[in-house]
Amino acid sequence: MSKLWIGLFSIFLLMSSITAADQAGGFVTVVTGVPDAEISVDGLFVSKDFVRQYPVPPGDHYVRIEYQGKLMYSRQVSVAPFQTVLVNSENFVDLKTAVPSRGAIDREARRLQEVKGDFGVGVVAGLGFPAAGVSLKWAPSDFIGVQLSGVGNVRIDGTTYTEYGGRLLFPLGKRVLWNTVMSGYFAPGVARLEHTGNHALNATVYGGSLGLEWAPLDPLYFSGEVSIGYRVDNQSQSQIISSVMVGAHFFF
Repeated sequence: MSKLWIGLFSIFLLMSSITAADQAGGFVTVVTGVPDAEISVDGLFVSKDFVRQYPVPPGDHYVRIEYQGKLMYSRQVSVAPFQTVLVNSENFVDLKTAVPSRGAIDREARRLQEVKGDFGVGVVAGLGFPAAGVSLKWAPSDFIGVQLSGVGNVRIDGTTYTEYGGRLLFPLGKRVLWNTVMSGYFAPGVARLEHTGNHALNATVYGGSLGLEWAPLDPLYFSGEVSIGYRVDNQSQSQIISSVMVGAHFFF
């Protein structure tokens, strides 16, 4: 009989320990190596520089580190009961200059870029290259994108044309700025100008642009660029043109 009670008591203790483990929380330890780095967990400010054994309930938690008002590092961690998860961003910032390292910036830029989305709808304004008007952008990878744009009527040098064109977008680099990504790009392509009443006035522009794109109002991304193009018309007349273009796109 005593063995039966011992067995039942052991089972009770085991079930109690399992229940306590399910209800017990874990801990998050954060190391930055920068005295002025501000650490928050799940949107709540916790401490500066480092956090040791910060208690959290079991589950996923968002750790965010800011330096001088700018996002330096962020990570989502999964914490089990009685587990301590270490978040070490010490390699993110150079300890002598307190400047984020290039590798860490690139990682954070890629994370923010994933939030941006691959497809953008917007407008492009300006004269020259690329084609002004309604614009569609598609970036299937981090290495290349495509843009199609055009407008029903555009007036250039007193003559009305229909304008459309397309180009490729090659990213040149990304920078984390104001909690968003500022990215540079190079865009070669072609634009077509067509006069409905006089085909002799039709022209093709081959060109390239250097631009910057950023999102102070995410998901609305603004762009600005300078471009140079080589314009050839149907009468074999050619000229080199330069222009400044601006644009705005919603990304999904």
